[in-house]
Amino acid sequence: MRRALLGAARIGLVAVFAASAAGCGSGGLGVGDTEQPVREIKQYVALGDAYASAPYAGTTDPAGGCLRSQDNYPALVAAHLKVDLTDVTCTGATSDAVLHASDSPDGSGRLPAQLDALTPGTDLVTLTVGIQDADLLNRGFRVCMVLPCGKQQIPAATLAPEAAAAGQAITQVVRAIQDKAPSAYIVVVGYPKVIPDENPCPAVATARAEDYAGTALMFTQFQAYAESAARQTGSYFADLWPATSSHDVCSTEPWVRPASAPRGRNFALMPLAPAQQAAADAVDAVVQGLAAR
Repeated sequence: MRRALLGAARIGLVAVFAASAAGCGSGGLGVGDTEQPVREIKQYVALGDAYASAPYAGTTDPAGGCLRSQDNYPALVAAHLKVDLTDVTCTGATSDAVLHASDSPDGSGRLPAQLDALTPGTDLVTLTVGIQDADLLNRGFRVCMVLPCGKQQIPAATLAPEAAAAGQAITQVVRAIQDKAPSAYIVVVGYPKVIPDENPCPAVATARAEDYAGTALMFTQFQAYAESAARQTGSYFADLWPATSSHDVCSTEPWVRPASAPRGRNFALMPLAPAQQAAADAVDAVVQGLAAR
């Protein structure tokens, strides 16, 4: 009976995700199918959340609480391309923080919208954002797949639409980038593989084993939302899962911080240096593809 319930719950969650995503729109250009000509990249702006700022993955600038690593993937990309970098990535940033002014993470004041860093002369923009909208990174581990749900759990029918809304927000952000930097190449950078699809280790196990399927599905669907945003806007997508799939938090060589991260819970599952190198390599591959056209 429990197995049957779990199977039904999994199917139900897929249906809820599909229904929620239906409002994202369809069509548009495929990833990288833009018609713009190749041109030299000189000015690069990096936007995004902790998976781009990479707190403590190398020498870290406090930056008003943004905890921006000097060895994050934007820095690695800029060094490889030998271009000027404006890095406004920030730990804890949401899609709204890219579009509008927001409170600094350390409470020291207000941060301008990340979008303000763009100019008509910006040539390259990378964007990693969305998983921290509505605190999805943490709340995703409290998804409830089988009734009754515990007091701290979130029914799948509640969480799935929130994840879909965050996916839609990525598309809105890319559209705003296109308005401010109409000539820029835009690369939506996906997230690394942070947890296994099944058989989780104790560090990330949910309260009930049957609920973990919902957690794994949410992360999988979110990756699909990020790629969809690139498709719908004619931008480019840098997929990190091929390089990081064997390095989730439960692997023997994790590229993300453990759930018991020493600097506090806010840094659990945050990227380590190898994950940032994988992201830089993925972005470099996109840029090399542009040069080869």
